[in-house]
Amino acid sequence: MAKKNKNSRVAIGILIILHIVGAVGFVIPSLTPLFKQLVPYHLLITLVILLAFHQPWKGKFILYALLIMLAGWFIEWVGVQTGKIFGQYHYGATLGYKVDGIPLMIGVNWLILLYCSFFLAEKITKIQWLKYILTAVFMVLMDVLIEPVAVSYDYWQWHTLHIPLQNYIAWGIVSFVMAIGLGSLKIKLQNSVAMALYIIQMCFFIVSNLLL
Repeated sequence: MAKKNKNSRVAIGILIILHIVGAVGFVIPSLTPLFKQLVPYHLLITLVILLAFHQPWKGKFILYALLIMLAGWFIEWVGVQTGKIFGQYHYGATLGYKVDGIPLMIGVNWLILLYCSFFLAEKITKIQWLKYILTAVFMVLMDVLIEPVAVSYDYWQWHTLHIPLQNYIAWGIVSFVMAIGLGSLKIKLQNSVAMALYIIQMCFFIVSNLLL
C-alpha cells in the first residue's frame, strides 16, 4: 500500500510538472510553436498515466474506453461536417494528425475528461441519475475553461464571433449519454490519480486563460 501511494504521488507530481511546463511554454512566444506541437504527446502521456492507475481492468471497460475514443472522434466528425451539433467550427494543427479533418487525439481527450468527470461524480453520489448529471456538469465546466485557450492556440476555430451556447448544451448532452454508458458497466472506478488530474487540468486552463 505504501508503495502504491508513493507511485501515485510520483505520478501526480509528473502531471503537475507537465502542466506547469506546458502553461509556461504556451506564454513564451519563442517556445509557443514547439509546445503546440507537443500537445498530442502531452495528451497521450496523460492518458497513459491515468490508465496506469485504473482498477479494475475488465474486458468490458477496455471495450468501452475504445468505444468512447471512437465515439468522441465520430461525434466531432459529424459536428464539423454538419455544424448541427456543437456549432460551426474546424480543427487547427495543434492536436496533431487528422483523419478527414478530425484529430485522432480528440478521442483521447474525450476519454480523459469523461473518465475523470465520472470518477468525481462517483465520489459525490451513489444515485445513478445524479451521477450522470454531475458528470455532464463537470465536463461542461471544463469545456468553458478549455474553449478560449483552444481557440487562442489553434486547437480549433469557431466560424462565429462568439462560442455558441449550443456548444455547451451539446457537450453536456453528449457527456450525459456517455456517462450512462459508463455507468451501465457497473464498474466502480478505482484510480488514485483521477481526481488530482481533473483538478490539475482545471488549474492549468484557469491559469492559461488568465495569461491569454
